[in-house]
Amino acid sequence: MHPMNNGMILLFLTIFSSMWMNLFFNNHWMSFIIFLIMIGGLMILFLYFTSFISNMNSLIKWKNLSNFFIKILLLMTTLFMIIQFKNEWTWTNSFNEINSINKLMININFENNIQMNFLFMINKNFNTILLMIFLIICLTLIVKICINKKLSLRKINYEKIYLKK
Repeated sequence: MHPMNNGMILLFLTIFSSMWMNLFFNNHWMSFIIFLIMIGGLMILFLYFTSFISNMNSLIKWKNLSNFFIKILLLMTTLFMIIQFKNEWTWTNSFNEINSINKLMININFENNIQMNFLFMINKNFNTILLMIFLIICLTLIVKICINKKLSLRKINYEKIYLKK
């Protein structure tokens, strides 16, 4: 698979993960910060991939592309349905009741701790961990390539620049 296709899939997973975190938190800073970190990593990956594979043809087939967009559309409609019916779920109501009890009994700072624990529950953090693992693997591979060749990723030929002047 072409690395640019993987980058697009990673971008959609990042957007979906940040929207999912945005759904469950009263404070939206955490999803915004994670989105910015992942987009920064994607920009660095895009820079490295464009220097390596500038002439590589992408083997995108329209059938696969349409299937990909159908899957993304289904994910987005599922997310928006979850947003619409969020208050009708029993586990959300019980979670909100626990939050209201904690607000009455303990100070407001404890609510943020509950939200952070909810973010990193085992069944909720798969997309975040997948994105982080992909970024760290790409970063280590690119660093190993740079160390082995002892050159920058895109070598500038200075003789041609000086000969033109």
